[in-house]
Amino acid sequence: MELSMSDVRTIPYESPVDLLNDSFNQAGCNNSYVPTQDEYRQALGGFWMPLITAGSLITTGLYILFFEQVFYTNAGAHRVFRRHIYWIGSVYPFMTLMSLVALLVPKAHNICTAAKIIYMSIGISHFGDLTVLMFGSEEVMLAKTEGNKINLQVGPSCCCCKCLPSPDVSKFNIRLVLWLCDQMPFTQAAYYLTLLVLIAGNMATPGNVNPDGVFLWLNLFNFASFMGGLYGLQILLYFSKGHLEFYNYKGKSTSVKILVVITNLQSFVFDIMGNYSAFPCIAPYLSPAVYKITIVNSLYIFEMMVLGSYTYWQYHSHEFLKPNPADVEDLYKAEDDSSSVTTAITIVGDTEGGTSRPQQRRQTSQITVTPQIERPPTENPLVDEIQGPQYGAVAAVTQQPESFNGGP
Repeated sequence: MELSMSDVRTIPYESPVDLLNDSFNQAGCNNSYVPTQDEYRQALGGFWMPLITAGSLITTGLYILFFEQVFYTNAGAHRVFRRHIYWIGSVYPFMTLMSLVALLVPKAHNICTAAKIIYMSIGISHFGDLTVLMFGSEEVMLAKTEGNKINLQVGPSCCCCKCLPSPDVSKFNIRLVLWLCDQMPFTQAAYYLTLLVLIAGNMATPGNVNPDGVFLWLNLFNFASFMGGLYGLQILLYFSKGHLEFYNYKGKSTSVKILVVITNLQSFVFDIMGNYSAFPCIAPYLSPAVYKITIVNSLYIFEMMVLGSYTYWQYHSHEFLKPNPADVEDLYKAEDDSSSVTTAITIVGDTEGGTSRPQQRRQTSQITVTPQIERPPTENPLVDEIQGPQYGAVAAVTQQPESFNGGP
């Protein structure tokens, strides 16, 4: 197709390169052109103000929950957990804020997406570190799971690979599993830095899965990165069964895995849909690619509202009030001291009237007390008063005696 210079001038801000690529739409929509703030607001019309207002309210609400969580964690959680809880809790309001910025400034969409996914990846790494602290330390984790096997036949990557071995629990193998979570910030940063440079140089088109382009091959690397992190979280979940139920670890792990899936797969799918005109064209500014920016960021805001509120509820509890022993010797001492002491109390009661031949009824009350070992102070008087000089919680299970002669 031959193009004259007059054809080039018909669409403002476009170059002959844009008109010759596959994203050019003769109906008046150009996928490679992202409108300015004023043009975008004009294209959305009456939908712009309710969309921005709802996004602002949700973002403000999530940040209120986050700062309340910070104060609660600072007052009620042990210091070894705090930094990781702060990071995990801050992921949701930050991702919502980046989505709101992308709706306000559409040209910043790619940068905002890179920022929020890299930030999320750092939060995933902190969740892996928090898992170790829930055990107490890496050494305590090894001691508690001594003789166990690491199950590698878990979803989503290797649930059907029955040929995979089940290696013994060792420091090297545990660190390999944790590395699957720790690699995400670095690999995601490398992926988005490369992608942003290629997009700026008109060498890559988001959503173009043509094998001759670079976007498909870059996303294979991205897919391996986040699937590796998801696989590591699944291994940790199966590995922790029977040890971290007190922390509701399954619920916390599930929320993190849902976050990883929706932020990566959703972005990839919507990029493809936007590039191949699956969304409508509202000329001249709302092309399918720009329509995709509106849909994906609006959906992110709603999803972060749900997941952020759920995560706030998960960590707004007393589970992190006291740490577990970080030293193996302390762990063994705690296990030795935790042998339950059961006291049977025999209570003798007479029948009514106190006859010479009392009909005695024996009732037993069993009290189980679990002694604990001392722990260092938390430098917080309120927390020290609540926690007392002990690791963990004191278990007291009491079976009350039945009443005698209708009375207690």
